[in-house]
Amino acid sequence: MPSIARRLAAIRSRFARPLAGVTVSFVLVAGATPAVSAASMTVSPGSGPAGTLARISVSGITTRSQLTLRWDGAPASPSTLRQFGGTLDATLVVPPDVPGPHRLDVIDLSQRSWASSTFTLTAPSSPAPSASPAPSASPAPSASPATTASPQPTGTAAPSNSPQPSDAPVSSSAPSPSDASVRWALIGNDGTHLDPERAAGLTTKVFELSWSAYEPVEGAYSATYVDAKRREAASLRAAGFTLILSFGVQYAPSWLMAKPDARYVDQHGTAYDDTSPGSGRANYVWNDALRALQARYVAQVFADLGTDWAAVRIGGGRYGELGYPAATYGTDTNTYWAFDANAARTNPVPGWRPGMASPNGEAAAFSRWYLDRLAGYAAWQARTVRASYGGRIMLLLPSFGIRPGQLDAAVAANLAGTTSPERNGEVQRGYDYGRQLAAVAAVVPADRLVPTTTWLDCAYGSDTSTRATDWRPVHYIASLAQGYGMGVYGENTGQGSAADLSFTVSQARSFGLIGLAWYKESEVYGGAYATIDDLARAIAGG
Repeated sequence: MPSIARRLAAIRSRFARPLAGVTVSFVLVAGATPAVSAASMTVSPGSGPAGTLARISVSGITTRSQLTLRWDGAPASPSTLRQFGGTLDATLVVPPDVPGPHRLDVIDLSQRSWASSTFTLTAPSSPAPSASPAPSASPAPSASPATTASPQPTGTAAPSNSPQPSDAPVSSSAPSPSDASVRWALIGNDGTHLDPERAAGLTTKVFELSWSAYEPVEGAYSATYVDAKRREAASLRAAGFTLILSFGVQYAPSWLMAKPDARYVDQHGTAYDDTSPGSGRANYVWNDALRALQARYVAQVFADLGTDWAAVRIGGGRYGELGYPAATYGTDTNTYWAFDANAARTNPVPGWRPGMASPNGEAAAFSRWYLDRLAGYAAWQARTVRASYGGRIMLLLPSFGIRPGQLDAAVAANLAGTTSPERNGEVQRGYDYGRQLAAVAAVVPADRLVPTTTWLDCAYGSDTSTRATDWRPVHYIASLAQGYGMGVYGENTGQGSAADLSFTVSQARSFGLIGLAWYKESEVYGGAYATIDDLARAIAGG
């Protein structure tokens, strides 16, 4: 009988090789259309400028070990992975201008290869053009996004975007400006300026609801509030505006917050209880019971107010945008909001906390679980809306976002809060745009999904850089959206001067946005910021 040592050696040898029957499909969904020669990989051409976003699917896997990706021997960036049984799905950004031989490996934590393939990309003779859908109306912006580590709604902090060592260079080429005119919206409505606003060229208004006002008592909807909102909608439409619906689930009713485990809890045991307006304190990400109540409310809104909307906005977090609470709350810092009772039931690394050592890949497992759950909540919102409404859905993406390579660097440092995106709260708040777009795109057709930056007026960064880590938010979001054939929308953060307005408009036009919204109505009549006349000149092209 063979010795135990010999048997173990045989097992190790067996699992150190790529497994027979494992297949890999590799799809370029953005980038110059390549000509491809491949072994076990198949590559489908995409469209857009140089710089490629790849979708990868690996099937036939028989291990439960954590798997990662390597591109030409280096960690894939970003390695957004989801494993379901014997199939692994992933997205990654690969360098632009990559003709020649390449290798993709799927490895486990022990550096053993489970699948690999070599293939050759040949530069095309001409790039394939991209197309942007032109919606009938511009979506409206949210209130000022959560932009600093403080739980107070203050101005956006400048991120320190030092490129991480694992960053893969990607194209700095901007999408071609859209030939269609930019469609314009204005946030806010006091009902007294509709005629001058239409005369200025504004076409769209946000139609903002508050769940707490709509359903002040569980199961009892306010007839007074609903009637007032019907009259407001009729008045806006009569004035010639199309409307963007915002459910206002960030304004959670008090009865909802009295439910068990209604608040997020961080790793320090602190419950998030910011009571400022729009704080997004309800724990919709982890608490399925709250989601069920949200779905009932959404269905009631459509039943009461109909489905005649130019678009519907989803996000569900602070200020209605997609994200977890702030990265600093009270005296707690580097806060991750995944430690309530509901989250604990699925935590893949119970007992581990951000900043602890990760001898068995705990930081990587935690980050995937944490970010996947938020992306899943976005997809759930989209499915819930689409049960009643088939029009455009706007996904509100705040702040600067996690860029290629940055999550890998944060994981390598055990999520201790020491890397640039962690210091700016991007990782803790879950701002993984690529992951979120992939999740929602799986349930919403590309011509019905509109990723929306809520920091179109971001002055930090460089759009001429060759690294995506340096790009302003609209540039990075547009580069992701182009791979799906989606149009992009934007809004500013408020308190914008005439110069800020000019810059915001130039960003919208440079990146071919299908529209932009200016925040907010009361400020354009207050005398301290850009005025309605400034808006009229911007819309006219002046």
